[in-house]
Amino acid sequence: MYSDNCRHLDDWIDIVENGKQKTNKEMKLMVQLVKLALYDKDTYVDVPKINDCIEFIEKYRPYKLAPIQRFLHACYAGLFYNNGDIVFDEILLICARGFGKNSFASDASLYLLSNRHGIQNYNIDIVANNEDQAKTTFKDVYETTGDNPQLKKAFKRNLSEITFINTNSTIKYHTSNAKTKDGLRPGLIIFDELHEYEDYSQIKVFTSARGKVRHGRIFYLTTDGNLRGAVMDEFKETARDTLSNLDWRSGLLPVYAAIDKFEEWEDETCWVKANPMLPHLPELQKIYRKDYEKALKIKDMKIEFLTKRLNHPLEDTTYSVASWEDISAT
Repeated sequence: MYSDNCRHLDDWIDIVENGKQKTNKEMKLMVQLVKLALYDKDTYVDVPKINDCIEFIEKYRPYKLAPIQRFLHACYAGLFYNNGDIVFDEILLICARGFGKNSFASDASLYLLSNRHGIQNYNIDIVANNEDQAKTTFKDVYETTGDNPQLKKAFKRNLSEITFINTNSTIKYHTSNAKTKDGLRPGLIIFDELHEYEDYSQIKVFTSARGKVRHGRIFYLTTDGNLRGAVMDEFKETARDTLSNLDWRSGLLPVYAAIDKFEEWEDETCWVKANPMLPHLPELQKIYRKDYEKALKIKDMKIEFLTKRLNHPLEDTTYSVASWEDISAT
């Protein structure tokens, strides 16, 4: 056992540490970071809380959670300091397209709004650069609460906000064009597709409203992108610093999945490093193979495949096999 008898944490730690699935160096460091938090005398694992969270999600969502999904939910739901504060109040999820980042956010939102979580007025704000992206997680929660008779009674909802009646917790979505968000009282803030953010203006507006609700959290969800020298690159640098220093007390949990080096892009067995959900998604595996075949023939598709499917952006694969990190460092 790696944790205090919590299989939802132990299963993924075991997979990574014993090489049962290929993972990149950042994922291995992330597991070490979490283990340091688990073993520290100042923290504890609320196993019943974690079990309750996973049970609730699997009861109302249309799938059983994979080990890495259960691990992530356990990290935000049940790791606490002895004074009751949460250990990881920020999760940075950098995973390849198809991982299910929005599904993770939808699962978490459903739970955190509910009386299972048990915090009153735990509002959730979803932020993205365009309305379609901002509505992705929101629509997922909307459909889930409408499809189940029990949830339909527990929630009141319309196309702009959904409220769990018992806790008076509401989820809304926002695009990045508003100048101010006065009156916000967020419990959870979800920043979607971080790679599209050119600056920190929206991040500052929303995060400045934190501190009014107990156990506030932030989720940053993204694949890698083509916008260089902006917010995404700085977050990646922060993630690497946090992991290399095993700085679990920072409160940031960086979940950074990517191939380790350019040469791995042609090795299908390494694609799982960028998308740890691939073994559980046979249809997505077929799409990866199709995209790879196109990437072998078309330069732009190769850049897209490396960036979005493998989280390994290149400047231009015609002239370079160096990652942006290598180019930037040079």
